[in-house]
Amino acid sequence: MKKVALLVLTIAFVGIFAKQTHACSCIIPDKPKVFDYAKWLKEHKGPVFFGKVVSIKKDRENYIKTVRFRVERYWKGVEGKNEVTVITALNGAACGVPYKMDEEFFVAAQKTKKGFTTNLCSWLAFKEREAEFQKKFKGKNPKISAGLAALTVPHANNAVASTVIDGKTHVFSFAGLTKGKSWKDTSKQAFMYVEGDTSWQTLPDLPVKLGRLAASAQAVNGTVYIFGGYTVAKDGSEKSTPEVFRFDPKRMKYRRMKDMPTPVDDMVTFTYKDRYIYLVSGWHDNGNVNLVQIYDTKENLWARGSDYPGTPVFGHAGGIVGNRFVIADGVAVVGKTDKGKRIFDTVNEGWMGTIDPRDNTKISYRRLPQLPGRGHYRMAGAGDPTANRVIFVGGTPTAYNYSGIGYNGTPAQAKKHVFVWDFGRDKWIALNDKPTASMDHRGMVNLKGSWYTVGGLDIDREVIDKMLPIK
Repeated sequence: MKKVALLVLTIAFVGIFAKQTHACSCIIPDKPKVFDYAKWLKEHKGPVFFGKVVSIKKDRENYIKTVRFRVERYWKGVEGKNEVTVITALNGAACGVPYKMDEEFFVAAQKTKKGFTTNLCSWLAFKEREAEFQKKFKGKNPKISAGLAALTVPHANNAVASTVIDGKTHVFSFAGLTKGKSWKDTSKQAFMYVEGDTSWQTLPDLPVKLGRLAASAQAVNGTVYIFGGYTVAKDGSEKSTPEVFRFDPKRMKYRRMKDMPTPVDDMVTFTYKDRYIYLVSGWHDNGNVNLVQIYDTKENLWARGSDYPGTPVFGHAGGIVGNRFVIADGVAVVGKTDKGKRIFDTVNEGWMGTIDPRDNTKISYRRLPQLPGRGHYRMAGAGDPTANRVIFVGGTPTAYNYSGIGYNGTPAQAKKHVFVWDFGRDKWIALNDKPTASMDHRGMVNLKGSWYTVGGLDIDREVIDKMLPIK
């Protein structure tokens, strides 16, 4: 009797999680003349989709690899998701599927306690049926921006953060610049979006007298910390602010924490070990600083880390994965005119910092290759631990103040580009451009496995009210 029960072979292979290699032997059933695809799809216990591999993370200790796909089309099991992570064995000898970066695959995975898993035997069993299956069943395209509400009030240069509370992602926006783009339009407003809602909630304003620009926010253990920024007076003078606030989303209250030792704005911030928040470089009143200031959220104390070795900048971008962070570009004072006026321009530099696990104030640095093109200013940046990379999106090669008009009088042009520093490949990789050009960002957020910028300026330098996807 011929073995025609394909479902038998789609059971997750237990060897996926074995630490030792062993030979993989697959018994592939004869192909029946007629196969009931509808029944198979209905009874299959797991996701079925067609997608492109965007990252592969190898775990040699447990002899597995975690593969992340960008979903191009799906049939079941990944509704509302733009990216899906699948686990398989490390190589073919252990029954791992030979997924390759930037290639497209049909995936019929199993849902297990460890997540979605696949194995070589089930993949081979269905491989020759893929074309016929996709011809009979067209599938659905993921809706990238479905269900994402526009900001209540459009903001640029706003501090953004996200965290999971009670199983739902909460996205936050604090302060920034509203549509008039003058000194009068600096904001102290705050908003929160909860996954699945149809609109943003208006939060209490930051408890400060004046609105501010270029603040930063980081979420730690269900609360959000907001750092610094700068105020703009009627005469155009600017002042870096020292305040640090902790916002509790459940109580809807702010608490003033210990001020920054050196007030900075337009700095890069990231969180290490769900406790320490790092502030790298940035602008302080009259010039850029090379400081690395470290805030301990548990003790409400500040420490100083090893100085940033690159050109001191503001409006740079960065992110952290594990104990390694990457900083890129920004704007520096590059000289003076004959009349003594400072000249601002973008800087094209990349640096990797490695934090000593035994002493979080000690950081070793390495100079990285430059990003393509001129320096980039006010990109959005974030560490992406699932793909072992730091993402940089948007920005502009023009140094400008908050209005979007360059210091040299040239209007800044927002870009669509997406770059990543891939720790596994140890190099920069240019990904496909994002759908919409944008700049004037203070970070980005992750929602349902996909990355978004919140607000910013568009290609016409208008203030944005949307969460824009990074596809």
